[in-house]
Amino acid sequence: MRSTRWLLILGLLWGCGEDNEAGGGDRGANLDAAPDAAVELDVALDAALDAAPLPDAALDAALDAAPSPDAALDAALDAAPSPDAALDAALDAAPSPDAALDAAVEPDMAPDAEPYTPPFDPTVCDAPPYQWLPPSEVGQVVTWSPAELPLLTLQMITNLIGDEDLGGLRPAHGARIYKLRYTTQDQGRRREATAMVGAPLDWVEDQPPPVALWLHGTSGFSDACAPSADLEAGIGQVALLATLGYLAIAPDFTGMLGFGEPSPEGTAHPYLVGESVALSSLDALRAALGPLQGEAGQLGYTPSYDRVIYWGASQGGHAAFFTERYQPYYAPELAPVAVAALVPPTDLEGLAQWGLTQVGSTSAAVAAAITLMWDWYGRTAPLDEIFLNDPPLSIADNIYDWLRVCDADTPLDDIDALEALFSPAALEAAAVEGFNALTPWSCYLRQNTVGHPEGIERISDAPFFISLSGNDTLVITDIIRDHLPQLCAQGYRLETIECAGLSHTRGARAALPHAHRWLQARLTGEAPDPALSCLIPEPIDCEAIP
Repeated sequence: MRSTRWLLILGLLWGCGEDNEAGGGDRGANLDAAPDAAVELDVALDAALDAAPLPDAALDAALDAAPSPDAALDAALDAAPSPDAALDAALDAAPSPDAALDAAVEPDMAPDAEPYTPPFDPTVCDAPPYQWLPPSEVGQVVTWSPAELPLLTLQMITNLIGDEDLGGLRPAHGARIYKLRYTTQDQGRRREATAMVGAPLDWVEDQPPPVALWLHGTSGFSDACAPSADLEAGIGQVALLATLGYLAIAPDFTGMLGFGEPSPEGTAHPYLVGESVALSSLDALRAALGPLQGEAGQLGYTPSYDRVIYWGASQGGHAAFFTERYQPYYAPELAPVAVAALVPPTDLEGLAQWGLTQVGSTSAAVAAAITLMWDWYGRTAPLDEIFLNDPPLSIADNIYDWLRVCDADTPLDDIDALEALFSPAALEAAAVEGFNALTPWSCYLRQNTVGHPEGIERISDAPFFISLSGNDTLVITDIIRDHLPQLCAQGYRLETIECAGLSHTRGARAALPHAHRWLQARLTGEAPDPALSCLIPEPIDCEAIP
């Protein structure tokens, strides 16, 4: 395990990518092909965290614990000397490991809030036809269990954060952490998915805490890349939200099983496919409610879904838009009060045009999206139309397998020119006619550009908080800034900030406290300021929190 000093904040922003600093990177995506791009993830994290040379030593230092691993856990939990007793004391649980699941109650859904068959055909881009599965087959609990570090007291969280400046975010609650495996669907096929859940402790308000669906940034495209497969990322992404007072549910995306039975051989996550991530994320919310209500005695309150928000960064910001778009059709009982999307790649068409005409991190991200969408939409055209396939790399033949590797070097890491990745025909078409002339590839990206999914009318009216980063070389700021007015013309209510001079990941991190304050105002019933809706403001210093 890596140093835990920033376990919470890094877990929350896991995989957002760092476009021009050595502070991170989209793990498994090989997004940083440009010369100044981020280094391999573990090395970058070590440098950013000033980690201790030994994992246990870092954990000891963070927790001010005794030198042995068991003693560290004992001291942190104020537990009895035996490991089993420590776990029992931390959970205040029954001796049976199935007790928490047995205690779960049926979700408290409104009787008239049943999903319905959507008034559109989900099949597009000449993909093989399919229909959605009925609600009875999805959103069901497969397993529910405490996480490896199931209890974080407020003091533990405070120690983990230390004296780091989180822009005004201050821990206020301890947290219980759980692991959830549940049923969902992908193109009408029943699938299983995984998620982490964090519940705040020390809750004194009359109503239960609001629910935050957290949608993570790019971390890769296979099981080993799932945030929940990593102790720090899995716990961190829900622990910080829980300590801020949210009941946090953080799904791994489809094709990324973080624990339990692995995905079938050759499976990959359909990167930036809006339908896939929306349906699996909504099913995570559905599945979590029953077990959480079964934990009411441990938590001191009965969780409910009266106040739900969606919140995501980078790829997760894109996912937040599509989850809001599909929600009224797929899960009308889970309408969000508000949505926050930090550095979201809303305009995939525009980013693809940039990526095929200017080499950089965006080029590799576009290559990953095209490849994994090609797989999801049925492989209806040969990849050598878009990628080179000459020896020795034979990119078109191998790129799908390369993208499913996590934390390892692949030939994509050494590609630093457009001519070394894309086919001459694709580059010529993009330069002369524009990326939209490239079919079926343009259909894939258009269908997953926010505001353009064919036939899926937006019938939600949730307000959005959007952040941009002024020096974002991955999700190009000028492209997204120009795209937002198109969304406003479709009825989106967007309140936007731009973080002056910051990179992709640093800007997302700096925007966290701004998003938190904005979401809290919506949760307390304060309406967004109409004067700020769809206004593209001047850049601000997001790190200077008043």
